Amino acid sequence: MALPSYAAQAVTNDNVGVTSITQSPLAASAVGAGVTQVTLTAFDAEGNSAHTSFNVTVLDGTPPVITVLGSNPATVPADSVYTDAG
Repeated sequence: MALPSYAAQAVTNDNVGVTSITQSPLAASAVGAGVTQVTLTAFDAEGNSAHTSFNVTVLDGTPPVITVLGSNPATVPADSVYTDAG
């Protein structure tokens, strides 16, 4: 999944005006399944900064695939050893 621009969605307030907001990891960064911490940092015209962090959780919704090699179904006599054809 590519991270969206959370900086573009941020709401800020400052007495001299916010000049920029950065995001780490950057927007469009690819992240896999699991938890990724995102940090937003706001800068004002006087060089002050404030930051906040939050977690983004990506769930893996793709089920696994099983491929049977050889005959399907396979017949194996009782009390014998089965060796996969693959």
